[in-house]
Amino acid sequence: MSRHKFKKPNVRPATFTWTPELLEVVTGELGLEHISPHELEQAAHAVKKLSDRFLEGSVSKGGISEIYGDDPAHLMAYSAYFLLANVPKIVEVIHNLSLSEKDNLSPNDSQEKSTDSLKILDLGTGPGTAVIGTLIAMAESVNSNKTGQKARINVTAVDHSQRFLSSAERLISAFRDHLKLPGESRFLKNDLVKLMECKNPRVVLNQVLGTGYDLIILSNALAELPETTLEIMPGTLELWMKPGATLFMMEPAQRVPGRRLLAIRDRLCEMGWHVRYPCPGNAPCPALKRPRDWCHHRLKWQPPYLVKRMDELTGMHKNLLNFSPVVMTKPGECSTGNVAVDGQEDENDTTGKWYRVVSEVRPQKGKLEVTLCGEFDSETAMKICQLENKRVSRYNNLFPELARYDRIRIENADNRKERLILSETSRLTLDD
Repeated sequence: MSRHKFKKPNVRPATFTWTPELLEVVTGELGLEHISPHELEQAAHAVKKLSDRFLEGSVSKGGISEIYGDDPAHLMAYSAYFLLANVPKIVEVIHNLSLSEKDNLSPNDSQEKSTDSLKILDLGTGPGTAVIGTLIAMAESVNSNKTGQKARINVTAVDHSQRFLSSAERLISAFRDHLKLPGESRFLKNDLVKLMECKNPRVVLNQVLGTGYDLIILSNALAELPETTLEIMPGTLELWMKPGATLFMMEPAQRVPGRRLLAIRDRLCEMGWHVRYPCPGNAPCPALKRPRDWCHHRLKWQPPYLVKRMDELTGMHKNLLNFSPVVMTKPGECSTGNVAVDGQEDENDTTGKWYRVVSEVRPQKGKLEVTLCGEFDSETAMKICQLENKRVSRYNNLFPELARYDRIRIENADNRKERLILSETSRLTLDD
């Protein structure tokens, strides 16, 4: 076997690409079809201002969330740029978990709801980004009922900004029509902090939000919440969500919001919840052991013209999509189809363990390295996996092609204290 010549780290392409038809829906509803060069430049600088604040890791102080939610110029800039960049991330996770298949979200028939509908609650909806991504992902795969009609997707979107809600209502309605997805949408103006910190969360759910949700989404919301809210959030979600319901959280790929996300994940795991993605199990996250660590995904994509042009005007580079997602399920009966919780091994399977790749492949002198997350000697950890160039064989030659969030199986490797060492006979399998 000839040695593999390593070129550069591999990055997987995003599942979703904006089509001209879908872009037209966005630009039409936001009034961007005939935007002037001056207006585009103003929007680009508004995006740069928002981006700089987001990079600080938290926007819960200083009123920045009110600025881009209530100021028309910033709202348009946010919707035009960040919506276009964030929708592919939502679609990616939903497709990865087959959440777009109705049976993977709906509860059993014994529970009090129709099996011909899905109920989605989006907390901190902004311009409706997460709902739009969900509708796109589900457009071609939601099950039909016995009459051949598509299942209804009912949405409740909550945000503190009336301008955001108005924008979300227009966009979500337009995407429903374009994608031909039946269902109803509600738009509730409410402060997420007040909802979360209410002394009687059951009252909030029963009298304000409603019940029976199959999927609850918190997308790019944790960075905008104060610590007091984050502390009680796991307990509040526990009360708000019915057994078997799915929780989808996503944050920017930055240390502060990323670690907040992992901390909430750990709290929910302690309460018996199950991680469906991306973690290889429900053990405490090893990335929280050191203050400098966190976990994030990375994808290649094809930026639409608006994004490219704003980047040119500001010097930003949105060539890659970086984000931190976590999908969890509350314990209880739920029809999850053929989607298993990551990390759950077949007790009769002795062919090796599954791991999640959490870095790019790094070339070192005479070898390649990548960081894995998984179970090593009955302990979940992040560990460097190493393959010397001279040890590349037909069993492990996929190693140089690994990318972030690949799910792989490794057999016959040398598990040392600090590293997992592959030899010529070590077998590496990529889970497609």
